Amino acid sequence: MLTYCRQCVMPDTKPDLHLDGEGVCNACRSYQKRGEVDWDARHKALLELLEKRRRLDGSNWDCIVPVSGGKDSTYQVVRMVQLGLNPLCVTATNL
Repeated sequence: MLTYCRQCVMPDTKPDLHLDGEGVCNACRSYQKRGEVDWDARHKALLELLEKRRRLDGSNWDCIVPVSGGKDSTYQVVRMVQLGLNPLCVTATNL
């Protein structure tokens, strides 16, 4: 029997989607908890991590970003460039 999330109506046939005892999916639960995250601390931790990996001489790439060409991976590349990094963008196919 097909079951749906009580909040977003996503079917339980979607890969990696799990419904809890109240019939709410893990994606909706994560969305509800976003207010509990200390975003300033997460941003500071990201900047510290990036600073350790940054190539100061510009001789090479600073990070690898897996890209598909879609909006999510394109956004990740744009953010790395905005943060001053030189990303190597890599894609793979299963041909």
